[in-house]
Amino acid sequence: MEQIQVNLLSLRLIISIVGVVGNTLLLVSILHTHTHLKSFEVFLLALCSANLQQLVMVDVYDVLLLCSPSCIGVCSCRALRLLTVFGEVCSVLFTTLISIYRYQKLHDVFSHVNVPVLLDSLRWAVCMCVLCVCVALAFGLPTLLVNTHWSVSNSSFERCPVDFFQCPSSSPCLIHIYKYVFLLVCVVLPLLVVTVTSVLMVRVLLAQQRAVQVREAEEPHPHHHHSSLLRSTLAILAAMLLFLLDWSVYLLLHLAFDPYSFPLWAEVEFFITTFYTALSPYVYGIGNDLFSIKRLYC
Repeated sequence: MEQIQVNLLSLRLIISIVGVVGNTLLLVSILHTHTHLKSFEVFLLALCSANLQQLVMVDVYDVLLLCSPSCIGVCSCRALRLLTVFGEVCSVLFTTLISIYRYQKLHDVFSHVNVPVLLDSLRWAVCMCVLCVCVALAFGLPTLLVNTHWSVSNSSFERCPVDFFQCPSSSPCLIHIYKYVFLLVCVVLPLLVVTVTSVLMVRVLLAQQRAVQVREAEEPHPHHHHSSLLRSTLAILAAMLLFLLDWSVYLLLHLAFDPYSFPLWAEVEFFITTFYTALSPYVYGIGNDLFSIKRLYC
């Protein structure tokens, strides 16, 4: 069991490094190639920042656990959970914003209605990002009040509690309320919004494809703007699919399983929450042509 945990810890670090590299490249690429940021770039920057914060905090904890487990105390666990929840919720909410914004833009472009949407305003885009940060902070702060009980794994290391939604005898009702409100607002509602907007985007793309086939004989040269928008939208849809798979499994894990009877709960939860965080920047970057060497060095 000890060897399995060491192997899983090594795999966690590898996944985290992949995620940190991807998010850093996307962050640098956007800042390097876009002197005048638009709303979509602002949302991507916010998403990369949240992903990096989440991944780096997990890496710091893993390194501390590996090198000096005795220095990890209750305060360290609470701070880790606060920052991890903050990063997770920010990532979820920024992804939801990207999904909503792209559907609005896609619908307007392909319907030939060039009416600016609310989120086209950079001020509104920044305000929505700040609102997401405030919501994430509001759901992260209660983790500081949770009565932290140490859980001991089969190894000789003391670990942080496997489930921060645990129910101490002093206030089980409040913890239950916090858990289900968190899952409803930060998981279920974003999943519903992303699902609806993704389905609507697919409908718009299919309708546009049928319209293109009808006009193909009359207008053989496609518009470059539409083709680039199509590629970007397909990348966003791929990222949304990763998001839906990832957080649906997360929801199922918390609703259907007991963390104290489920082996390696912490590792499974980590792999679920970082799957989208680590892979999504590559999907966004490649789909929006942000990872090309020409763009990075021009």
